[in-house]
Amino acid sequence: MKNIILYSALIVFIGVFTGCNDDDEINFLPSNTVGVDVDEVTIFDSPFTVNFTTSNSNVSSLAINGGLVEDRAVTISDKKGSSEFTSADFGADWKVKKKTNFTSTINFGSSNSVSKFSISLIEALVAKLSAQSIAEFDSAVSEVSLIGETKFNALGTVVVERKVITEATPDPAFVEVDNKAADKTYEYKKKYYGVDYNLKDTIVYRITATSGTTTESTMVKLPVVSKMLPEAENGSLSDNSTTFAFMPVKDGPDVGVMTFVAPRSITSADVQFLKVEEGVHVEKFYELNKFSTLVDVVDGNALSGTVTDAVIGDVYAFKYPYKDVSYYGYFTVTAIHSKGIGDAMDGIDFSYQQDVRE
Repeated sequence: MKNIILYSALIVFIGVFTGCNDDDEINFLPSNTVGVDVDEVTIFDSPFTVNFTTSNSNVSSLAINGGLVEDRAVTISDKKGSSEFTSADFGADWKVKKKTNFTSTINFGSSNSVSKFSISLIEALVAKLSAQSIAEFDSAVSEVSLIGETKFNALGTVVVERKVITEATPDPAFVEVDNKAADKTYEYKKKYYGVDYNLKDTIVYRITATSGTTTESTMVKLPVVSKMLPEAENGSLSDNSTTFAFMPVKDGPDVGVMTFVAPRSITSADVQFLKVEEGVHVEKFYELNKFSTLVDVVDGNALSGTVTDAVIGDVYAFKYPYKDVSYYGYFTVTAIHSKGIGDAMDGIDFSYQQDVRE
């Protein structure tokens, strides 16, 4: 009996549900997505055209708002349309690094479909360096690259200027090195080496593009710095090891050779030494890690081919020739061995750093 009642109730429920499907119609709102093909321009690109695509084949128009644009109608045919934009549409935001937001609205009568897009103003000119500095007495290179590129229109006239700031001439005038009409792309490159310049020199480039009343300019600076000495290495001289070479040579005689003279002195045929004093040659010994400072100290003082009666903590700058260049460095005495105090030998331990003057 219970089963018959439940079965009857189920038939009534199904009938009611089916009746609802027959009597009511569900209406869905129309949908659409809008695509744009431009999201970046430069200040040289006015006017430019933005192309729109729609996903709904029933769309015949859309309206654009944003910036100074109000309800601009765009005709859509075969799901495609376009509109021309000018700098006036952006107002005060027509500046490099500014972004303007827009909406596109499609009126379906009973509802609106709104999509968002934005257009950013990017730099047309870029100035960059392959290395952020070059070093005095060093052959490592930095390449200056000056690049111009627009999206739609010509850059116009591009002018490249250069100046070199020195201690003797701290405020020189720019000198023009290139001047030409450019289409949508421009490139200028130049390599620089530290060996050609002095410490504290600065190479400055300026690139300017002009088209009508539109102008953009940018600069880049390449400073000349001091290279730093590499990490310290250890060496020693003693009764048991009477020579040490700063430059061991595989297929020839060693270079930069020091010879031990008991109990705690050094002599050399090709290395010249200077005992460095804090407060006299440098304020602090660590300043010698700057290669330019080390060169100034060595070349600015009288040198000797001997080190006499070395003691722990002594610092000696040195210089020696190799082929057509010179090596500069300094060593610090770290230990003294003496038979006079019970050691098995007389000797000197030291740490040293060196580099080449190119």
